[in-house]
Amino acid sequence: MPPHLFADHPAAQPPGRGSVDALISQTRRLKGEVDAVRRDAPGDGADPRERWQRALYELALHQLDDLDAHLAQLRDGPSPPPAATPRSARSAARSGTC
Repeated sequence: MPPHLFADHPAAQPPGRGSVDALISQTRRLKGEVDAVRRDAPGDGADPRERWQRALYELALHQLDDLDAHLAQLRDGPSPPPAATPRSARSAARSGTC
């Protein structure tokens, strides 16, 4: 049986912090450009095509916001786990005596 093709390749390394920062900068620049085009677009809401275009601009801005947040998470790494509470504090919190 032939070996799997991916078995001979090392695992992909996560992008460096500088690369992620560059992607964040590009995302924010693109968001500003999309926002500027959206503001310049005609839109009194009467024309269905204008409403459709405005909805697409809004969707693009929303997606760019999400991308920015995801890239920031990638750059910052996982958040620390919540602090462990002593057993007696957990019991009191559950019983409502705190």
